[in-house]
Amino acid sequence: MRCAQVGSWGYVFQMEVAVRAKALGYSVAEVPIVFVDRVYGESKLGGSEIFQYLGGLLRLLLTL
Repeated sequence: MRCAQVGSWGYVFQMEVAVRAKALGYSVAEVPIVFVDRVYGESKLGGSEIFQYLGGLLRLLLTL
């Protein structure tokens, strides 16, 4: 069995797992989910998370 080490966390983790699985020849399928409207609180997704995601994407592209 071939294996790749995943080095990211947060939102980038999901992308990295899918990309590395595909690169290793595994099939990747999408399973739909239903989100309900937020009742209270605020989204944690802000500018810093977007930059972390883009940095993770760049790091992933450089390591493949």
